[in-house]
Amino acid sequence: MTASPTPETTSLVGQNRSKKLRKIVKPGKPIAKTIWLTGHAISLCCGFSYSLFYFTRSRNWISWILYKFTLFGVLLAYSISIQNQYSIKSLPHWSALISSDNFQYLLLGTFWIFNRNSFFKILPFLIISLLQLSQNFKIQSILKFEKKLSILALYDELFLFVLLTFDTLLMRGTSGYGLVIYSLFMWLKLLQSEDTRYFIYDNIKKLDALMSKIKNEKVQKAWRKVKKFLSLKQANFEQKYL
Repeated sequence: MTASPTPETTSLVGQNRSKKLRKIVKPGKPIAKTIWLTGHAISLCCGFSYSLFYFTRSRNWISWILYKFTLFGVLLAYSISIQNQYSIKSLPHWSALISSDNFQYLLLGTFWIFNRNSFFKILPFLIISLLQLSQNFKIQSILKFEKKLSILALYDELFLFVLLTFDTLLMRGTSGYGLVIYSLFMWLKLLQSEDTRYFIYDNIKKLDALMSKIKNEKVQKAWRKVKKFLSLKQANFEQKYL
């Protein structure tokens, strides 16, 4: 989901009196990697601390600070990932940049700073930070659960979409703006990832009965469009690959 902080470069190397193209892996700059690790560590520590306040319903100014610092850590980590993925001096066209998972999550994390606090908004970031730190320090006891943790992140993203929809209908805070931005984020993931489309398509069939009970016409119209889009994409995928 995130890019490694170690970029790869190509160099000409003389070997056996002839020049051959060899791929040389250079380690990332120590400062950049330190910032990357610090960002994930801040995100993970503050995020789990915030969760204690969230689930014990003792929300106060301390929990507010912890939530903001969680997302601040996200901004640090993903900024370095993007820098190493593309190089700040030669960023790609905006269409290529916005198709990057790193950039999408960076934008989403930035938006969540100014939106209503929720543990479910930061859970995918916590899972990513946990896996990234585990890969860096080779913590096999956590890495063996990588697949299950990744599926948990996908379920959380789907649940968050439903949660924002209900919060918008109940007019809670700035949930309406959150739903619009999050819908754009999910739409990009649906356009670019076959795995995400299949996962959401499978679960949307389970949610269909629940969503059909909502009487709001705008919600029903949007729901029909989502189902139609996913059905077409899934049919094309099955025809092409199955």
